[in-house]
Amino acid sequence: MRSRLITFFYYRKCLFPEDLADETINRVTLKIEEEKIGNKQAYIYGVAKFVYLESLRKEKNHLNIDEVTISENVQKYSDDCLEKCLNELSEENREVLLDYYSEEKQAKIKLHNQLSEKLNLTKTALRMKLVRLKRKLKICLEECAS
Repeated sequence: MRSRLITFFYYRKCLFPEDLADETINRVTLKIEEEKIGNKQAYIYGVAKFVYLESLRKEKNHLNIDEVTISENVQKYSDDCLEKCLNELSEENREVLLDYYSEEKQAKIKLHNQLSEKLNLTKTALRMKLVRLKRKLKICLEECAS
């Protein structure tokens, strides 16, 4: 059964099919001890499906180094250029831009809500403001690098 589960996870392109198969077997073993299950094979594949879905959420945070490609047109901007271009923005715009990208995950959402309230803008208007600021910053950085 373990080899079938490994195949199940392998064909779904999971990063760690053996670990997921073991996790499935562990969960099924615990459940079988607690209650009677009629169709064990169907039950095992049902548990495997949920283990697979959980793994998708966890694998979002993993990066497969073999799948990473570096774009040829990636430009490295010096810290001096970045600082110069940020200083060309108004103090308010610079603060908004830096604050907007300062947090991650749930804190980021909360921060964006606070920023939109502070600036008396809708969330869409705030995003559009950031698009314009980023465009202005990018143009400055490209001019500085050339």
